[in-house]
Amino acid sequence: MFEGVFLIFCFLMIGYGLKLAKKDYSDVLISFCILVAFPALIIQKLYPMKIAIGDLSIVAVAIFSIVFGFFVGFLLSRFLKLERASAAVVIMACGLGNTSFVGFPFVEALYGADALGYALLFDQFGSFLFLSIFGSMIAAWGAGRDSSPKKLAKSVLTFPPFIAILAALALKLFELPSFVLLGTDKLAATLLPLVTIAVGMKIDVSHIKENINNTAAILALKMGVVPLAVLLILPPLGIVSKVALIESAMPPMVMVAVFATRYGLNEKLAVSAVALGVFASFAVIPLFYYLG
Repeated sequence: MFEGVFLIFCFLMIGYGLKLAKKDYSDVLISFCILVAFPALIIQKLYPMKIAIGDLSIVAVAIFSIVFGFFVGFLLSRFLKLERASAAVVIMACGLGNTSFVGFPFVEALYGADALGYALLFDQFGSFLFLSIFGSMIAAWGAGRDSSPKKLAKSVLTFPPFIAILAALALKLFELPSFVLLGTDKLAATLLPLVTIAVGMKIDVSHIKENINNTAAILALKMGVVPLAVLLILPPLGIVSKVALIESAMPPMVMVAVFATRYGLNEKLAVSAVALGVFASFAVIPLFYYLG
């Protein structure tokens, strides 16, 4: 039923095994994902997408869940009195869910393939858009880089996935050759295995034990408090509401660990939250399925 989620677990274990057997190649894999695979995925998904006005309700729910997650993550970081490098990880992990790599398999398994269109809207105009625009801003703040508006704007505008969003929107005016679309499909297909294997290479049992309390707090907020808030404010929209609730309960996004590595944040905490979140999803998502 949940083959896609099990596959993510397998990729994590492959990465962990490769690190033990050979060495940690995660930095190279992450660079490829940020510069090539992630932008290709955005173009692949966003370029052909057609949006009806009635579908935008799920985008509104996505924005609420992410902004609310950022807010409770900020409150948690203040309560725990974390330094910036850890606070930025907490904020991103509480707001940004794994709405595609984990979310799509769950949505399809629970509601069928026809519901994936709503999950895609939640993912592209919620998670990935906020990651591309605000993820680099939060990460730059956490890294202690110059946070002037000019510097933050530059970090966003030069971020490859954000450039890919602009390119995908501009390219909608043209009919792209089939080989271009095929190329983006092939490159996009590398993102899930490579980024998950890279995160697996960074897993360390001692680091998970070291960060277990903070990780548990992150998961309680991201996979408990945030979807409960969504459940309370959701209007009765049928399948749209059901998909929005499941997507809002997703574990922290794999790209949070990627950002933590790229910007020199608390990588151990980020990897722990991502890895344990995948395991937690098997218990949490069925619960919200029945609540929805």
